[in-house]
Amino acid sequence: MTDTILPDGIIVQSGVWVDSWWGQYAPARALQLAHAFGAAVDPDALDAAERHIATMGPSDAPEVSPEDHDIIIEALDRAEGWLNTLTTDGVWFGWSDGNWGAWVHDEEGYPL
Repeated sequence: MTDTILPDGIIVQSGVWVDSWWGQYAPARALQLAHAFGAAVDPDALDAAERHIATMGPSDAPEVSPEDHDIIIEALDRAEGWLNTLTTDGVWFGWSDGNWGAWVHDEEGYPL
């Protein structure tokens, strides 16, 4: 992992933040982390993410709807866009090989 200092002095550790182990729950977890990092997230999307994660493992929690999944994905797309406005050139938030995180790339776009 590589530390990147954002313009406001926040240090971001690049690499995997949500690994593929999370499976179908990964977007919900990534949304929670983006929100914790400061991204403005619609309360309905946060609620859907929390309800979805509550269904992990043995649980009596009701499954979320396909519409809730869409809300989570759309909110994560917006949150990633906001996070990427904070990064320096060569660092971006998003998905890579089934993992979500902050990724460092060289000038030609290859991962470091």
